Amino acid sequence: MGLTATTQDVIIHMNTLSRSITYQGVCKFIDDKYWDTEITPLLFPLWHSERDRLEVFTAFKSGGYQVTRNKYQRIVKSETGGKWTSYEFPVGELDPAEANSLKDVLIEKYIDYKETVDKSLEAALQGEYVNKIELNWEKLRLMRNFLLQDSDYVMMSDSPVTDGAEKAMWEKYRQYLRDIPADPTYGIAYDVKFPITPKEYLAREAEESLPQPIVDKYGDYGHGVSYMESVYHFWKPTHSTLMNWRQRMAFYMLLRLNTLDDSLNMSSMLSHRQSGRDLGEPNYPDKDAYIDDILKRIESGEL
Repeated sequence: MGLTATTQDVIIHMNTLSRSITYQGVCKFIDDKYWDTEITPLLFPLWHSERDRLEVFTAFKSGGYQVTRNKYQRIVKSETGGKWTSYEFPVGELDPAEANSLKDVLIEKYIDYKETVDKSLEAALQGEYVNKIELNWEKLRLMRNFLLQDSDYVMMSDSPVTDGAEKAMWEKYRQYLRDIPADPTYGIAYDVKFPITPKEYLAREAEESLPQPIVDKYGDYGHGVSYMESVYHFWKPTHSTLMNWRQRMAFYMLLRLNTLDDSLNMSSMLSHRQSGRDLGEPNYPDKDAYIDDILKRIESGEL
């Protein structure tokens, strides 16, 4: 009975049919270019031949191995000539040194693939997303999350904000941010308005009244009005805003993508083995939809 590569005592598991390698419980499907140039040469001629090929290789922490091979068998008087049949290779016939060598080199290739192909895709995703100046709901949610994170300190037990009235303003501010995605009055992303922070509001209130000519031309900036009761207490994101937030978005995505469980990284989410496409291909046909889907998954907590 075959053992799966998800058992806790497995070090590394390779399936040549699906072109996948599982290391420490995390499976990666290897793109065709990398497999053909880096993995296949490791298998010939010791593990692969024209009529007997390695199908599955598993190395266990106990020092044992499991090998399944695929053998071509000729069928007499058959129009097709023969067929490939899987069989479990006797472990006793394995050369321990050769098996250990394959295990070590597969681990090296797995790590190399992770650090090159995966990260190149993540960099492409990051650059493609943050350099687009279009405002969409996913970017607004990221901005909203950043604003909430920036005000988390106010709610801490050792917060420097001790005044009850000021703390109430912060609570109002944070609740407004949380409610933005569900607010039915926002038809499109460009309709969304963010409130100024209580800190900015109090700084404005501390200033003397503006000269009347400036008030006549630009407005009073909500001076003397209760917090979030004036249109001047809100601001709308613009293309310029996105440019200013671009670096933070890029840093956020880089951290998130590099600290996720590898089983949920870009490669597995793209399911490239099903589509037959190379992840390293820079002209993936639907980048925008893919990027939006990634961000939705991050926002929903799936990632």
